[in-house]
Amino acid sequence: MYQPRQHQACSSACFGESALEAWLGCLPQGYSADAARISDCMHEVMTQVLDCTPRHNVDDVRQMFVAPTAGAEPMFVRLLRPHGGRVHFLRFWKAFGDVACLAGAPPSEGLQAEIETLRDQILRRAECEPPPRGPALDGILEGARFWAVIDEVHRAASMSLSPRFWQRVATSLGDRASQEHIGFDELAGIMLSWVSEATLAATAAATAAESVDVGCFGGVAGGGCAVDSAAERHGGVGLPVLLHIYDV
Repeated sequence: MYQPRQHQACSSACFGESALEAWLGCLPQGYSADAARISDCMHEVMTQVLDCTPRHNVDDVRQMFVAPTAGAEPMFVRLLRPHGGRVHFLRFWKAFGDVACLAGAPPSEGLQAEIETLRDQILRRAECEPPPRGPALDGILEGARFWAVIDEVHRAASMSLSPRFWQRVATSLGDRASQEHIGFDELAGIMLSWVSEATLAATAAATAAESVDVGCFGGVAGGGCAVDSAAERHGGVGLPVLLHIYDV
């Protein structure tokens, strides 16, 4: 019987960590795992999903991990879309998120959501526009056309609230411009580095915002504000602000 951990709403970072933890529990070989092995680990994967969903949705989650009829596959297994008896991490990550969101888990936000959207678009395009087989793809189970990845990065930048992040990504990928295609293993490693960077950026932004709020409210009694301190660190050059306080 499922015994939930101390329950709390998962953040987008926690959500991604849960998917990775569930993946590692399936004993993958790098970024791919045997489809049969994942089926054997279904209860463990379900537990990770349950830890990211509201308690009252436990039954909804369970239904996605059991076969609806004899001989049928559970919804989660169908979402994995095995290729040659193997499941790639990118598809597992997507399936994990799809099932968790259907069960009421809070969706990812900010850059985390943008990265997941880009992942989904690349997976879709890889199915519609598969790279041609050839010597360059020998030993690679699945891959995508490299120009399609670049195209999706530029699309993400055009709609992002953090376009500079995607500009840096595009610049880093520019060094690979001669590539015609990219394997999913290589792509997964690159995308996980983006997730780490996005998580660090979100944490830093939240910490900075909290510092400004605390500093400014504390400045009424303490004679200063975090904004003033920032100006002092830059040689005392800042924007002068005149405050008119009326006693009424």
